[in-house]
Amino acid sequence: WGIALGRGYVGSSAGVGQTGYLAGSKIDDVRIWRSVRSAQDLASSRALHARSEGCVSVENATGLVACWDFSRRSDENKVGGFGVEAVMVVEEYPVPVCKSIDDSGSVVGLDIFEQTVVSGPSWGFCSGFEHKVRLPGAGFSYDEAELEAVSTMSSQLLLANYPGCGHVPVSLRSNTAATGHGGALYQGDCDDAQAARGRCMMSFFSGLAGAQMVEYENNTAGGSGGAAFIACDHIGPACAEVLEQVLGLAAEDSGKKVAMFANRADAYGSEIGLEAERVVLEPVGGEIRTKYVPGVDALDIFVSLRDGMGQRIQGSALAPNLNIISTRVCTLTSYCTREESITPVAFHSFPPEAEEAQGAPEQQEEEDDDEAASGFPPSALVTTLRQPQHVQCEVNSSLMMVFVDLVGRPSGVDGLEIGLPVECLPCRAGQSRTLSADGTLWSCVVCAENEYVVNPNNDDHQCTKCPEGAVCNSSSLVGATPGSVWTADQYAGIYRLTSCPAGHQLVISNSLGAFSHDAQMCRACSEKQYIVNPNTDTCQTCCIGGLCNGSAMVGLVEGSRMEVEGERLRIAECPSGYTLVRDPEEPLLDQCIECVDGTYTLRPAVYGDGQVAGNAITTSLS
Repeated sequence: WGIALGRGYVGSSAGVGQTGYLAGSKIDDVRIWRSVRSAQDLASSRALHARSEGCVSVENATGLVACWDFSRRSDENKVGGFGVEAVMVVEEYPVPVCKSIDDSGSVVGLDIFEQTVVSGPSWGFCSGFEHKVRLPGAGFSYDEAELEAVSTMSSQLLLANYPGCGHVPVSLRSNTAATGHGGALYQGDCDDAQAARGRCMMSFFSGLAGAQMVEYENNTAGGSGGAAFIACDHIGPACAEVLEQVLGLAAEDSGKKVAMFANRADAYGSEIGLEAERVVLEPVGGEIRTKYVPGVDALDIFVSLRDGMGQRIQGSALAPNLNIISTRVCTLTSYCTREESITPVAFHSFPPEAEEAQGAPEQQEEEDDDEAASGFPPSALVTTLRQPQHVQCEVNSSLMMVFVDLVGRPSGVDGLEIGLPVECLPCRAGQSRTLSADGTLWSCVVCAENEYVVNPNNDDHQCTKCPEGAVCNSSSLVGATPGSVWTADQYAGIYRLTSCPAGHQLVISNSLGAFSHDAQMCRACSEKQYIVNPNTDTCQTCCIGGLCNGSAMVGLVEGSRMEVEGERLRIAECPSGYTLVRDPEEPLLDQCIECVDGTYTLRPAVYGDGQVAGNAITTSLS
């Protein structure tokens, strides 16, 4: 009578460390101590108890807070054939005494430090109020004579007069849904019709059994909802009212109740699991990324699902999270459906548990970093990196919208679809801004290693193949020949070769003489050639009377002199003792010929006015 329904275990006689639902023998007394009792203390107490009765044996014991004696017989308090008298033994601290006298309010009392303590509504009993038992639904407001009369009734008469005494709980215990949801109960839909009639499936069994309560205890689900799973994104009002008191007992009898104890789910919702109610963008590393280079940076957002109770939905090894997330990109000024997305819609699944353990080391390390940064397991998340998707931006705009929604639910439903404004960053070095076919959208393209771009954010400057005489790194260009000069043409969006060093011929045209960007180079002359002006002339072959090094030409005969004729060097003068051979039509035959033995010249041979002067040969006097 008056004992609250509690969830605990009383030690049995099975041995130290083992527990059971009931004690192995009758209880003589219950004692509360301020400190842990040693084995020697316990043995001493038992010896004292054997020599006297109950609490009297420890009345003056040090550290005793209170003692309730159940071994006394009292005709005044006889209940059901045996007597119960609560005797309080207090050393120096007051025992918490209940002040509430009915079941409508909270239990108010004082702790051992005389601080007021208020607990929630509960059933139970209190000693200390005229030694009267507190009863459910009655508190202390009842007639003890009536209680004594009840104790003499037969079971049949008792249930006839007090039907509530026959209301025992319906217990759903130790059920298992090994690879599914709802260890003890699975409700396949929202069942709004039943909810409208004030019925809750979770407590409906109690009505069938005439009980006041349904207990869910020690049930297990390989998926979600260790006790129960409702295939709905919300709990109906009837169940919501019942579940408000799911972790305790109501202060007054207001209808069917549900109690849950020690249930477990491998995925989520150890007690109750629901369907997804909303999509949540999860910050990783303390932030949600909102800035991207269009066309280059893949969307890097992490998404989780929450059920109707706010629990994060995740999968388990035997019951993976089969939900699918879709992402689409829209302009900032208009909402768009999946069919209207300006980029192909991407669909993303949640990673299974097995993937975490069996993934590549690089992938595993990345997921571990995510877990450390976010505080929840990767299996509860989906990142759009699993299927790369890029943003495109409107021309003359730097903002776009990314919509994330749960596939299989209507688009636009609050909570199941969220929009994230993202900022479009300008193209970086080595990237080229490119327009869509209709010219309304822009994105960036990464140039190849053998390409360059002059201005990444000029629509007219595209990734351009590296010319033959240059070296490129996707962003810039340098000449392959030291000393060569390349100039950026901002209008055309290309680099032009404008100067070559000595000994090189500037090449900027094809075989037909037209400008060729790809053919641009500084071509080195061979060791038997020379070039007069590297930026305008071509490499020329040495004449017979010259000596070349690839850059310049000098006469073989010391004292000879060269002059420029067009793109060529011609021998213009030979010293005394030499004759000059120079044909206007045969520049390669230019040379200074030494006079043969027995002959001489009086002055240098000089070319001028189309002829050579001083080539007269005089025979020596013998």
